[in-house]
Amino acid sequence: MTNSKLLNLIALGLAGSVASVASAQCVPQPADPNAPYLINISGATLLENFLNVPAGANDFIDIDRDCIAGSINGVNESLAPAGVNPSASQYFHIQYRVVGSVNGFSELLNYGQTFLKDGGDASGTNAGVLVGELTPTAYHNSVLYVRQTAPKLDLTRANTGNPGAAPVRCDDRLFLDEAGTVSNPRYLSVIRTSNPTPSTFQYDPTPVGGGVITVGGIRIDIAPLDVPTFWAVNYDNGTPTWNSRPTDAGYGNNDEISRNTSGSTTGFGGLSNKLPDLGNYNFNVNSADSNTIFDTPLAWAPITPMINLGVGRTQIKASELQYAFVTGRLPNGENLVVATRDVGSGTRNGFMNTLGIDPSWGMGDNIGGLSTVTTQSEYGANFSPTNKGSNGLMESIVFNHRLALGYVGAERGVNGGWLVPSPIGTPENIRAEVLAVQNDHIGGTQYSRPDIDDVLDNTENGFILGGPAVLASIGDPRNQNERGGTPGNNNPRMRNKYAAAYLNNISKSIINFVSVPADVANVGSPGELLATRFILSPAQDFIIDPFNSPFLMPNPNFLQVLQDDARSRSVLGNAVYDNYNLRGLGRVPTRSVVTGTNPYADGVVNGANYVTFSGTAVTYNVFNTAVMLRNKIAGDFSGNGLRDSGDITELARAINWRLNGAAWSPANGTGAAPAAGGISGAIGSNIVVEIIGDFDGNGVFNKADARYFADGLALYSGVLNRKKAFTDLDNAWAPAPGNFFGYAAHSTGFAYKAGDARADVANAAGTVTRGFAPTGADNLINAADITYISAQWHSGTVDVANGIGRTPVSVDWANDLTSAELADLSADVTGDLVVNYEDTLEVVHCILGTTMTDFDLDGTNYLNGDAEDIAAFAANENLAGGFAQGDANGDGLVNSFDLCVSDVNLDGVVDFGDFLQFFNYYDVGNCRGDIAGTGDGSDFSNFLAFFNGYDVGC
Repeated sequence: MTNSKLLNLIALGLAGSVASVASAQCVPQPADPNAPYLINISGATLLENFLNVPAGANDFIDIDRDCIAGSINGVNESLAPAGVNPSASQYFHIQYRVVGSVNGFSELLNYGQTFLKDGGDASGTNAGVLVGELTPTAYHNSVLYVRQTAPKLDLTRANTGNPGAAPVRCDDRLFLDEAGTVSNPRYLSVIRTSNPTPSTFQYDPTPVGGGVITVGGIRIDIAPLDVPTFWAVNYDNGTPTWNSRPTDAGYGNNDEISRNTSGSTTGFGGLSNKLPDLGNYNFNVNSADSNTIFDTPLAWAPITPMINLGVGRTQIKASELQYAFVTGRLPNGENLVVATRDVGSGTRNGFMNTLGIDPSWGMGDNIGGLSTVTTQSEYGANFSPTNKGSNGLMESIVFNHRLALGYVGAERGVNGGWLVPSPIGTPENIRAEVLAVQNDHIGGTQYSRPDIDDVLDNTENGFILGGPAVLASIGDPRNQNERGGTPGNNNPRMRNKYAAAYLNNISKSIINFVSVPADVANVGSPGELLATRFILSPAQDFIIDPFNSPFLMPNPNFLQVLQDDARSRSVLGNAVYDNYNLRGLGRVPTRSVVTGTNPYADGVVNGANYVTFSGTAVTYNVFNTAVMLRNKIAGDFSGNGLRDSGDITELARAINWRLNGAAWSPANGTGAAPAAGGISGAIGSNIVVEIIGDFDGNGVFNKADARYFADGLALYSGVLNRKKAFTDLDNAWAPAPGNFFGYAAHSTGFAYKAGDARADVANAAGTVTRGFAPTGADNLINAADITYISAQWHSGTVDVANGIGRTPVSVDWANDLTSAELADLSADVTGDLVVNYEDTLEVVHCILGTTMTDFDLDGTNYLNGDAEDIAAFAANENLAGGFAQGDANGDGLVNSFDLCVSDVNLDGVVDFGDFLQFFNYYDVGNCRGDIAGTGDGSDFSNFLAFFNGYDVGC
């Protein structure tokens, strides 16, 4: 890609003067008898607050040639007034499918050159193609016809007989001459029929010289993206890695798919994280053809981390965000609910790329299919934290889950009302906050929030997260023959010349930006509207280098006058962006109401509300300060305003109270005063255990939430230690001290010991939700757990034909994201934030009290002549398999190396290195060195015996 392409992407064309685009004299033309014309847009949710108001289509360049336009007489005439039926007042019908940037770009690639004619509702022949019910939201001339709340479709506007339930579609006739070339292309009048009648038409060929008969349909003309189009596609023939950059081989090709909340890839799961393929299209704007994609630069859209007040954080490092969105956990092991948009989102793409993350790796908890309704953000059976189909749905999950971390367009904090105290004067009642970010991934040392100064003065210590938004089209809207085109531009034209005029109208209004009227949403020009919602790129000191994101480069088109205007006008100048609101509490989470049942442990009929410890009803979606203050920090059972290992004892008591009715006195709030962010003085009986303790989001507070806490929230001096946490939880359980989850003795004959539950991470079905919640536990510690844990510290694939297993690695969770990118920290059985062979040994030797060749876990082993273990190994030798089949070293292949137990460091040979590794265990009396399963002090003599030849696999 050339430098001219680079400048085209980032400069917004703002060079030269701001002279009028109109001629000195304007002569009104007769009204166009074929109007209104249809423009179909599909893409970004980040730009929703630009495209969902009339000003986005107000006439600046006199598209309709009536001499009423912003560039002529200062009147930005509306070209797309609301109203679903064609009328003389409408020049355009603009249908905008808010499906996410990359999804919209995919629709442009698929349906930008041909018309989709059949209905796309769930019962139509194109079910799954432009389906209205699966679209988060959609607008027709700025009015919703697809909503994210029930009922999804407004059938006074939507038409399920049309693709995507579009209200209207167009006559797509193309008149041909005898040579078969277009002589009179027409993109004719908008056609409206009542639901569910498809808008199909039949015409006789009328032009002299012949013609063709076609029928009406939907063709995507424009795809708004939050990022340059070349960021939105994959580049194959390379190894996918979390930090790949656009155009790198492997970028966009992470093949991980989502799981549902039960751990299965079926049902509401199985969603791909791959970016789309460019196919036959290209970005060669300097040698354009009919398949060339052109970007019309729009603006810089800041994207901010968004946090629920229950998380209890005010700032975060970019490196922490990298861990969170690649693995679902922070580098200290803490397991927040990391919400994401689906991979088709440009908001996800821009946020991840400016964090230095390949967007296909920005999976977060990676749970659920495409989420298009708000009920999937509510506590209950339908809860799903990730793959949100819009910014509004991302906001819903962050409002609702008290551990939620997500991201959203920064301007929405005020324009969406959630960062603004409501009612006025009650700062406790904001619904969510934004985090200050330290750009340590590019050398930044200070924290910044998305306030206007940090966005404009965007050095490495400014606010740099966001997307350089564009409007993508097939063909160049700036061809000299288009309205508003550039003289001398002979690039291939867009198929819809009216869509080209629409794009040029936006570009020219930006170039000639002067000031903003009071009612900008209705009477402003598109450029004036953009200036209030986003940042026009020449206003920033630096810009993201699109070929080396997230690093910055000096802005070659910087305009001080534009920066000054943005600083005085932008919504990001609102004081709420300057500082974290320490008094903020957030809203009471919504829980799904289940009519006719009593599904929740608190006994509330239908789950219609919560109740406090003292029995007071708490209504959903309200700001109840007295109740919420005690419940401010998720997991804070001890009442000190913090969430850490000190909450385990009170958590266990709360579980005992909820499940068994045991006596419990919730602690009052202590620590800092509320004005300083603390909960001092909060009344303990106001606690709602479902609000502060329902970590997995199913609407119930039970032992599964305690497992979640021990697995990912119990911090000791700021660091997770699963071994200590499960031990402390077991010992805090009053009904059966030392055994919180009620485990039986292990199959090896070893008794259950406090903390052993940490090894229960997988089940025979393989339904595990890495990074989300420890759903794999089945109250058994067996071969399924050993196999799963060993898989976490191996990389690569098994090559049975050549006898090659996976390669052992050491997952240094806190210091090496590359090793952690696909690992599950639940496999850290030793509690040191490292996942390696020692964790497998901890399970087999220390918890189960047996050896690595006891494949059936009955307490005897292969090396001691156990017939079952010998038979299992023989049946699977030289085949792929897990521990139960004879894979002792965890490489996924059963072979003689699995019998070489004295190869303690797994390097394939028995040598001095194994002595050193063994002595590391032996010197400290570590049970991991019990290679013979004797459970006594004979490990050294046994090791020598194995080393000297008894070890049959070496």
